[in-house]
Amino acid sequence: MDKQFLEKIRARLLADRHAVLHEAAGAVQGRHTLEEERYPDIADESANFRNREILERLSAEGRRQVEEIDAALGRIGTGEYGACVSCGEAIPPARLEAYPMARRCITCQADWERERPNGASHPEEVLAGEEAEADE
Repeated sequence: MDKQFLEKIRARLLADRHAVLHEAAGAVQGRHTLEEERYPDIADESANFRNREILERLSAEGRRQVEEIDAALGRIGTGEYGACVSCGEAIPPARLEAYPMARRCITCQADWERERPNGASHPEEVLAGEEAEADE
């Protein structure tokens, strides 16, 4: 896969990850700023607590998004990005641009969804299904 394309996708994934985490951080930040102004000695302790709280405040959807993004970044790092996990063929760049976390080509994704009892197509279900398949 073209190095420039991969770098573009990597930058987009990192920006998306930052946006998801930043959204959760915004809700936490306002509350902590008031506490830190009243008690400046707890600023360091508060920063550590804030990081844990941000992760906890992420919705299930936010956590799923971060997990998918991290998985895609991992595949870029290992050189596996852009290869369908089902058939091994290259995922078309247009699909990766539209959905950078794609793990399957369109044909295999459609087949995978049809094989699921409830027609699971949500990426969260994709990740959970792959983890279950790997355990078998």
